[in-house]
Amino acid sequence: MKTKKIFLSAIITLTFLSCSKDDLESSSQSNQSEKTVLNFANAKEMQSKIDEIEAFKISQEEQIMQKLLQRSNLKAPTLVDVKNAETKNLTEVDKNAILEDVKFYHQEKLKAIYSERAHFGFTSIQSIADEINFSKLIDTELNNKLINNYKNLFFEFNHQYVSIYDKISLVAQPNKNISISGKVLNLRDHKISLPINNAQNRTINEGIVCSGYNNFIQITYHCTVGASVLQYDLAGNTWVETYFNNKLSCLVLSNAGYVLYQCYFFTNPGSKANYLVNAPSNAGYSLSFPSGIGSQITSFGVKTTGTVPQYVGASGNVGGTFSVQIGNTGSFLSVSGTKYF
Repeated sequence: MKTKKIFLSAIITLTFLSCSKDDLESSSQSNQSEKTVLNFANAKEMQSKIDEIEAFKISQEEQIMQKLLQRSNLKAPTLVDVKNAETKNLTEVDKNAILEDVKFYHQEKLKAIYSERAHFGFTSIQSIADEINFSKLIDTELNNKLINNYKNLFFEFNHQYVSIYDKISLVAQPNKNISISGKVLNLRDHKISLPINNAQNRTINEGIVCSGYNNFIQITYHCTVGASVLQYDLAGNTWVETYFNNKLSCLVLSNAGYVLYQCYFFTNPGSKANYLVNAPSNAGYSLSFPSGIGSQITSFGVKTTGTVPQYVGASGNVGGTFSVQIGNTGSFLSVSGTKYF
């Protein structure tokens, strides 16, 4: 199992780009200066680029976290801080303060998306998904345009747009190619290395972990499984790589509906999803839910087998305490709960 590594934030430094409406319009489209084909010597090199992009995105999220804290002269809370805090009633003043921070967060996220594109020299499918999710509150016209132009590349769940592909969406571009070892990949027949079979994200369990303050804050979970076929040698021996994602998201109710907001996820130890198969010859798979900081956090796992397991569902539990800051008040708002599924 490979789990997502949260590190390298000290190594990567970023300069966020300005974020005017003109920037939003122009940055949502691929332009001729961007790379038309991403060439990788082998699958390992492509995975290295994916890891680099993920580390870049993590560093961006941490910088935005610091900006949010500085706006309210706060420090990041610990689980002890959150559990010892007084239970707070949500007033309209508090709600408005949170929504001001949500708007600021979305503006910074859009800047970060365009900074990522400038840094790596291309517009990935994942960055478009991010742009859809974080333009919803800021620019309705842009949001609708992106959804209409790229709707075949995404599915919607729990008020969010997600790529139909797995981690390859971090390097894949709409209507452009990826080349590995001189061979062009067909994204519709998604592959990590050579001959590939249809593999798209498949949601097999999702729902609300907990909510609070008249559903003003919601914490959601999402379990996804998919598979791709890898060919390792010239004799044609193939293996199936099945990938798993456990995602937690924090949503706040705005005048544009539920939108993502940065959260401190203190997830209970033992929170996990057990992925179920319908054939007794294939063992299932277990993956823990993550803790961390962000509007969305994900744990990722991979299992390689010689057959094609048919994963038909996921059971388990996820719970914890989840906290968001209230701008200009010097405090945080928390919700807690556990979901068995």
